[in-house]
Amino acid sequence: MKKDFFKDSTIKFPAYEPWISKDDKLIVNKTLGQSMLTLGPQLEKFEAAFCKYTKSKYAIAVSNCTAGLHLSLKALGIKEHDEVIIPDLTFVADASAILSCNAKPVIVDINENDFFLSITNLKKNITKRTKAIIPVHIYGQVCNIDEVLDVARDNNLKIIEDCAHAVGT
Repeated sequence: MKKDFFKDSTIKFPAYEPWISKDDKLIVNKTLGQSMLTLGPQLEKFEAAFCKYTKSKYAIAVSNCTAGLHLSLKALGIKEHDEVIIPDLTFVADASAILSCNAKPVIVDINENDFFLSITNLKKNITKRTKAIIPVHIYGQVCNIDEVLDVARDNNLKIIEDCAHAVGT
């Protein structure tokens, strides 16, 4: 018999059912009834709301974070033989996006106390081929971004923030 991970209390780490409001369901159903699913008015509303929420000037919706990371790397001109530094505590999307640009992900240890990119290890791993750093905000917490930005400025490196876990923080 197959277990129901949403209802079985004997499972120590149960899966949680997603919470989707009635309003969200109505908007999705309304969108599905339109001829323009991906480039229609709901997308424009979403991008405008996202800009307002994050206090950003621009927002471009993509299918997922991996696609966003890949497009960001391409926009920065990351290419073969370039290196991009990422923390070792992250989702595979960061490395995958880098590899899809034929660049090399350089995986750097995190701090034990806060799970963010170790600045000491970051500095040790910068080479002449390093072009960018992808710091990761994780578990709803903003990473040590000011320190990472200082290192990036000192070494003329680009930054792409992976905010998938902490949008708007």
